[in-house]
Order: sequence, then C-alpha cells, then structure tokens
Amino acid sequence: MSEGVRPSEDILAIAVVDESTARPVATCGTAFLIADGLAVTAWHCVRDPLKPGQRYVVCRKRGPDVYDPFPLSDIVQHPAGRDLALGRVPLRASQRFALFMPAVQPGMHVWTFGYPATQLRHDAHGNNVFALGPRYLEGYVTRTFIYPEGPGGPSPAHELDIQVPGGLSGAPIFFQGTDAILGVVFHAHEVETVESFSSVDPVTGERQPEIVRVIYFGLAYPLDTLLELRGPATDDRPLRELVSDVQKP
Repeated sequence: MSEGVRPSEDILAIAVVDESTARPVATCGTAFLIADGLAVTAWHCVRDPLKPGQRYVVCRKRGPDVYDPFPLSDIVQHPAGRDLALGRVPLRASQRFALFMPAVQPGMHVWTFGYPATQLRHDAHGNNVFALGPRYLEGYVTRTFIYPEGPGGPSPAHELDIQVPGGLSGAPIFFQGTDAILGVVFHAHEVETVESFSSVDPVTGERQPEIVRVIYFGLAYPLDTLLELRGPATDDRPLRELVSDVQKP
C-alpha cells in the first residue's frame, strides 16, 4: 500500500437494508469507487432480486464501528456477462485510485482490502447487528490465464496467492506499494492435486483410498475487463472513456 492511502474511504462494504427501519438485513461483499459516483463490485454480490422495501447500499466508515449507508442504484452486469457489476452511488471518490497499465506478470506482489468474515450478532431487541471486519491482504500473482468456467464463457484472469474468504468478492487488487488497480476479485479457484493414489495392500487385500489435496487461489478479472463496464451510471459509455488517471510504478 502506498503511503497516505486510506482504503476504507473508497473501498466499501455492501449491505441490504430494510428502508422502513434502516436496519441491515444482510451483507453482500465489497465494492469500490472507481470514480465520482461510480461503484464497481462482483455481479454475484448484487444480482439477487430484493424483497419490496429493501435495497442495496454501500457503507462508508464514519468512526470506530460506525458506518453510514449510501444507496447503490442503476446496477448492471458487465456487458459480456462477466461476474462484474457497475452501479451509481451518491459519493465522491476521495482516494482517486490509479490504474496499473503495464503487463501483469507472475511473481508480481499485490495487495487488496475488503470486508470478509462479517460477524452477525443480535441486539437486546433481537435485531440483526453486523460487525464489519475490514481486512488487508497481500500475496502475489501466480499466473495469468484463461479461466474456462467463468460467467459469460472463458475469460482472462489473474490467479493470486491470496485467500479469498466470503465477502472479499468485488475488492480491487493493487500493485504492491502503490494505489494502482490491476484487477478485481471475483472468485476462489479450487485446484485438486492427488497426493496418494488408491491402492490395494498385497498382504491384507485392504484398499487404501486416494488422498486428494485441495488448494485455493484467488481469481481477479484484469483491468481490461474492468474498463469494459458500462451502464446507466456512465450514460452507457465504457469506463475506459471515463477513467483516465494512470499511474506507472
């Protein structure tokens, strides 16, 4: 993270609130401000239809354990069906994150910030109370490849040696030591490796089961996919035309 960056100002938790009571109903992941009034997240965080009287909001921290909700509207999925979404929010981007334009290579160190592992409690009246737990995580790019199973068909992706617990989807990925975005978290990729094949003991005849180890990697869409986002919040112009702040480390 570069000096002076305050990620919690522009990287925000997503929640569903009941408009009649202003109380949270659920938390849904992470969003970030890519420009004034424009929020990006993973589509699966905001795709579910809501009950009447409910709406999606983003939550900006105002003080210790105090978050203010702001409506997230005009939500649309990536035009190619990717697991990305764009929406409108009544907020100005204070951090003005840059874009990482050089080619992303395996071994590059990266960091992210988001809202995984939110804890649910109940107050004295039985109402839901969500304790947001923002986390800073870092790792490195293990490879860039075509992910064959993504929404909208095979898509370019960065595979990351970073844990992706629930709630981190939609978080931006930054080049280490900078505030330059190079991707957006959308999935935890499961890879199986066989540590021991099944066999039969020649003396006892007992069958020994196969032992499979599961390894998890984070997956992030690359910057080019992010910049294809468009919708009512951008007057149907692609983000590429609206976001011009470029940082070269």
